[in-house]
Amino acid sequence: MTTEVESDRENGIVKLTSEAGDHRWGTYVVSITDRDGPTSVTVELESSRRFEIARLTQLVAASRYQSEMLELLGYTVTDRNRSVSV
Repeated sequence: MTTEVESDRENGIVKLTSEAGDHRWGTYVVSITDRDGPTSVTVELESSRRFEIARLTQLVAASRYQSEMLELLGYTVTDRNRSVSV
């Protein structure tokens, strides 16, 4: 697996594009802002691969506890939006 990193430090954006062999895996875009207070991190994922239906149940289960897990690590989740399309 290889990952290409593009960084725009001035705007606080990091883009990670991963490939496995000749197949594109997905792209993460991470935006980091610091507005006179807490730092805000936004992560967007665009997957380029297909998932088995069994993975959908794992996604639902993981989503249920993700905010709680981040809060246990000391983060504050202020907004969360997740969508899956077929």
